[in-house]
Amino acid sequence: MKKIRKVLTLILTVCFILPCFPMTSFAADGIIFFTDLDTSVGATFTITGTVVTRNDVLGNATVQMTYDSSYMRFIEGEGVTKTADGQLTFTGSGDGRSDRVEFDMQFQALQEGSTRMEQDTATVTSQGGSTVTCEAGYADISISAGDPNLIVPEATIEINGVTYSASSTFSASLIPAGFVAGEVTYKDTAYQGIVQENGDIQGLYLKGGDNSGSFYLYNPTKDTFYPCEEIMISDEKSIVILADTANVKLDSSYGEASMSINGIEFPAWTVPDRENFYVVYASNSDGVKGLYLYDSEEHTYQRMAMKEEKDEVVTPEEKKEDVWSKISNFVTDHFLGVFVGVVCTLIVGIVLLIVLGVKLRHRNLELDELYDEYGIDLDESPVTRKEKINAVDEEDYLDFYNDEYDDYEDDEYDEDEEFSDEDFEEEEDDLADFRKAFIAKKVESQKNYDEYYNDDDYEDDDYNDDSRDELKDSVNTDTFEMDFIDFD
Repeated sequence: MKKIRKVLTLILTVCFILPCFPMTSFAADGIIFFTDLDTSVGATFTITGTVVTRNDVLGNATVQMTYDSSYMRFIEGEGVTKTADGQLTFTGSGDGRSDRVEFDMQFQALQEGSTRMEQDTATVTSQGGSTVTCEAGYADISISAGDPNLIVPEATIEINGVTYSASSTFSASLIPAGFVAGEVTYKDTAYQGIVQENGDIQGLYLKGGDNSGSFYLYNPTKDTFYPCEEIMISDEKSIVILADTANVKLDSSYGEASMSINGIEFPAWTVPDRENFYVVYASNSDGVKGLYLYDSEEHTYQRMAMKEEKDEVVTPEEKKEDVWSKISNFVTDHFLGVFVGVVCTLIVGIVLLIVLGVKLRHRNLELDELYDEYGIDLDESPVTRKEKINAVDEEDYLDFYNDEYDDYEDDEYDEDEEFSDEDFEEEEDDLADFRKAFIAKKVESQKNYDEYYNDDDYEDDDYNDDSRDELKDSVNTDTFEMDFIDFD
């Protein structure tokens, strides 16, 4: 009995002592919660998440969430990435003064029903670096009937080995200057994309495996996509770098290169004699395409004049400069060949000049001998030369006539043959005509001597005194046959 009494006394003592100790609370020192909402099929909606610390300044926060992808499709969220199908991760930090941080997530409703987005795990710290335990939150979404036609299936697009999906939902703040939201057709399916207001450029919003998205320019003719990178060149002007440079024609002095802009590689050209300068192809916010000079040191862009082939008007100065530039480039590219060609041309020219000089000297010597033979002085007047030529021809004629007359006296003469006065007069007239014709022919031959003179007959190998005499005889000698009548 004593033992039982002692045990009961001990129990009563403990019961009286316990109320004297304070009660310790293990409640959470932070909370994460999401907004509930009602929406309809095809509509886009936004869920806002909030991370709050109690009695402390928020440092960093990483929150993982899950949702049913058959009911809603994630579009975008600041600081939110899609890590897998139906899984999202938010990463952010406080402003250094507040006890909370908020983030928005945009979705599209796919079918009727009720669904929930729940917090999975979270890592939250205070500004001092201590861990904050947060109470988990969730969002209930109720989806009613709507317009299923607003739901566009996502297309799978592969660019440089990376798979993207086309999305028709994107924030209007992402649209580049000079573009508006518009319909873009890809693979016979219309998507909500961007189209240039004053040009022909269009693009789609593509998302990668991590659900991060950006605009890509689409060329329907080539069925190709190119990165869309907008660059502000002033407070009011911007340009979009174009990667499709098939229609750009630059002088061969510009070297092909590539240039990284915000981590994206674009085609470019190096500028001759200007280091760290590049030329890029872009379209400004007015829809005008052109070339821009980029200074990689100052990171500035300057518009360059670009000639359109169809409307190009070339002035004589520009044409002359262009021809000289082409010649200069050709000589630079083929210097050895051009040098050898010029040297060979000079050698051939010098040889030809020597040959022509020798031939001209021989010709002058022959002409001097000819003038000396006939006693012609180059300083005499043409009238004096003609008188000398006529005198020489008259003397030759008389010698010829006397020789022919002497030969005629030796011929047999028939004394019985009778001649009339008419026969005598005709014979005398014939002799007079013959004499005139002979003298005229000789004078004409001497005056036009150069017409009978042939340089080819005076080549170094073939020329000799005998050939010269034969040539002179062929020009100045004619053979005539005459019949004389003796009246004695």
